[in-house]
Amino acid sequence: MKLTKTKIRGLHCVDYVMPKDARGEFLKIFSPEIFRGLFPAKKLEEVFVTRSARNVVRGMHFQSPPFEHDKLVSCIQGRILDVVFDMRKRSDTFGTFQAFRLNAKHPQGLLIPRGCAHGFLSLLDNTLVCYLTNRRHNRTKDSGIHWRSFGFKWPVKKPILSRRDEISPPWSPHTSLF
Repeated sequence: MKLTKTKIRGLHCVDYVMPKDARGEFLKIFSPEIFRGLFPAKKLEEVFVTRSARNVVRGMHFQSPPFEHDKLVSCIQGRILDVVFDMRKRSDTFGTFQAFRLNAKHPQGLLIPRGCAHGFLSLLDNTLVCYLTNRRHNRTKDSGIHWRSFGFKWPVKKPILSRRDEISPPWSPHTSLF
């Protein structure tokens, strides 16, 4: 694995090595030695996988304090346009976003720091996205901002959205929890 810093402070792109042989392929998503100091936790707490149809938008989600978490996101089947938005008031990249194209054929991941909202657009049917978090999910602190409220132009005409994502409040720098 190779970690590369991005323009958002604390956000890293992870390039995976996926060896192949006659049996198929092997993908290692997490190694505590490689992420030491970047994924601040004594252990991983939870792992989630989503399956999405083409044109599904999921986001922009985060956990509110004091249950904020860091997460490692990887596309393990299909393709996504992944978007990260920095909501940390003390960050020099506060209010900025960055987008990445992740796909299973050229495996990459994103190590997303707490205080950043995250979402993605599924570009293919049956896309699988894996999330590793260093804090347990807390339903009462599960939050988000409206997916179109922070300046990113999503390249989708008819998105498929959850009710939650349709009614999430718009981004406002004055109401940031981080």
